[in-house]
Amino acid sequence: MTNAECSSIKPTTGSWRKKFLALAVLCNKTLFPNRIPNTIALTPPAAGLLERGKIIKKNV
Repeated sequence: MTNAECSSIKPTTGSWRKKFLALAVLCNKTLFPNRIPNTIALTPPAAGLLERGKIIKKNV
């Protein structure tokens, strides 16, 4: 394709955004049952790592 041919092609900017949003919502809904247990399981170890690294204070 030459530059002249490429410049005449106009992408539909709204269509890919709608598809991307639909995919993001679908992934969000699909992974919801996994997010809650993972959050509950990973929060205490993550807080411990942050305390040991002096990133957060223990008694705030």
